[in-house]
Amino acid sequence: MAMSNAEKQRRYRQRRTKDGTSERLSVIIGSNAKRALERLSQHYGLSQGNTLGLVLMTAERETLAGIKDKTEYYGGEVTR
Repeated sequence: MAMSNAEKQRRYRQRRTKDGTSERLSVIIGSNAKRALERLSQHYGLSQGNTLGLVLMTAERETLAGIKDKTEYYGGEVTR
């Protein structure tokens, strides 16, 4: 018996998150932000997931550069 699309998606998500380096994220964002994500992804030649990760890590790096006491940002514990 052939797998349903839902079963295929479930197995795909399990494979992608199996090693613990990735997590699933489901969000609803504004149309303008979605179009920006699509344009950035196209520009950089990345998937939307990878582009979103790049944007978030860049924003965090810039934020941390302006913070003296990083324990405030990390909630009392510097992890990196």
